[in-house]
Amino acid sequence: MWWSSLSQLVLPPGGPVILGLIGLLLWRRKLGKGLVVLSLASLYALSTPLLSFALVSPLERTAALPVDDLPDIGEPAAIVVLGGGRRMAAPEYGADTVNWWSLERVRYGARLHRQLGLPLLVSGGTPGDDQVAEAALMATALEEDFGAPVTWLEPRSRNTQENAYFSAGILQDAGIDHVILVTSALHMPRSVKAFERAGVSRVTPAPTGFLGRPADEPLIRAAALLPDRHSLQRSTAALHEHLGSAWYRLLYR
Repeated sequence: MWWSSLSQLVLPPGGPVILGLIGLLLWRRKLGKGLVVLSLASLYALSTPLLSFALVSPLERTAALPVDDLPDIGEPAAIVVLGGGRRMAAPEYGADTVNWWSLERVRYGARLHRQLGLPLLVSGGTPGDDQVAEAALMATALEEDFGAPVTWLEPRSRNTQENAYFSAGILQDAGIDHVILVTSALHMPRSVKAFERAGVSRVTPAPTGFLGRPADEPLIRAAALLPDRHSLQRSTAALHEHLGSAWYRLLYR
């Protein structure tokens, strides 16, 4: 929970807005005017396709699995789908449900299950003691919406490293040491390292939800300098992951 609150204060749009408000309070000083300019400049830059794609690019180095030529899995393996969040009290469902980050992971996990015939494990805990685990919400979506049975639920994790530790324990008890890992493309590098750190001997990345620049879109173009809300969202997601990766490097070096 503390990480979520800190992210809202530091990442855009919260961080630049707070910076601008501090600048307004100090407006009579040169520092105040500088902070306002910095706030506006950072909001503009982070809202452009040019910068947002540049922030995403180093995170999305892992290529997607081939659509029609999936790799030979070989040894006992399982598909592990990591949670990406929830929608609280969704009125159309009358309860919590998966958010769009989780939904695209769940959808791709169901597709891989049909293609590979491997068992599914879903991983995600709760933000509060009285709430349904994210893993249970994902299992409901997989089974009821996509017709994909879930073999294991991991409902205790609160972050990526706990996703890995708790999932690895479940799979090791089942004699499985090969994970087909499903998560968002920009989240994949940190996730793979977490599972390797947890003792999983083989991790096959299966990224989904790519946010990077389409291959047929030129890097330098006039529209790349025009701000839009999608680019700001992309920048925020990328910065969140860069900060998370930096934090894990400090914790586990």
